[in-house]
Amino acid sequence: SEARNIDALSPLQLDWRATYMQDEVQIPTIEGRSPFVVSRTYPLPRRETPAIIDGDFSDWGPLAFNIREPSEIDVDASSWMGPADCSWRFGVEIDDEYLYIAVDVTDERQIYLGAVAWAQDGIEVRVDGRPDPARSLGRDEHKVFVAISPGQTLDDMILGDRETMDQMGVRAIGIPTPTGHAYEMAIPLSYVVELQGPDWRQIRINIAVDDFDEETGPLAQLWWQPDWRDPTNYPASGTFERAAE
Repeated sequence: SEARNIDALSPLQLDWRATYMQDEVQIPTIEGRSPFVVSRTYPLPRRETPAIIDGDFSDWGPLAFNIREPSEIDVDASSWMGPADCSWRFGVEIDDEYLYIAVDVTDERQIYLGAVAWAQDGIEVRVDGRPDPARSLGRDEHKVFVAISPGQTLDDMILGDRETMDQMGVRAIGIPTPTGHAYEMAIPLSYVVELQGPDWRQIRINIAVDDFDEETGPLAQLWWQPDWRDPTNYPASGTFERAAE
């Protein structure tokens, strides 16, 4: 049979029914629906030199992930007209000090309002650095949350919760491009080491691109993996692993 890219497979919906006895009492039948997903762990490539956080990807190789079909669209799915409306590529790499994430968004119409990321075009990146099983089963707790709202100029960019980002040593940028907007960030790996120790192996990442086509909305929130806060979330989605040293 023809090989399929598992990253392009949509989750199957598994309908289930359970009956059981408790203290010799028949418990009423329980029914539900759960996503059945074929997933995998992604490698964390190591950089030879630190990335320059400027929104210019010339110091990156090809960005490894090309997202033309989001796994989930929140708020108003009908406002997303397909990949030509909004799609993105992204890459994830590390060195000894930082986790680097680069995101290149193609957006047919850019809306910059000087607002938070989910109230205009923007991006939300979540990183969970806890050890398993807390990380894989997590719903949205104990994560690094980087929200960027680009503007017409770099001075107009808004970085959500900048005080916390500065305290953590997070560096991030979002800039307009001729075809959309570009984002780049460096997150200190000391955050992961504090939670897992120096021999850590895995982290979990999710990305949402916030897309407006009109100033008044509506918002189409395009997720790489299902929103960790939603019932569609499944354990360990978006897990990256660094190579053993």
